[in-house]
Amino acid sequence: MFQNGAHGVARPTLASPPIAVVMITKGEPKENRAKVKEHGLTFPIVLQQQWEISRRYAMFATPISYPY
Repeated sequence: MFQNGAHGVARPTLASPPIAVVMITKGEPKENRAKVKEHGLTFPIVLQQQWEISRRYAMFATPISYPY
């Protein structure tokens, strides 16, 4: 897809890449399900038990993003 740029020169239009969201959390499954329902979350949620995922990536602060 092209748009007219300066001086009528055609330039490509950059499309936004899709964004993937995954939430990694801790706590009781029942409490997390209630939060998901309350906030209407629709993305995947991973429940870690003993900080195993946080330790693996050395990330304990929130929010964290890993854009690709």
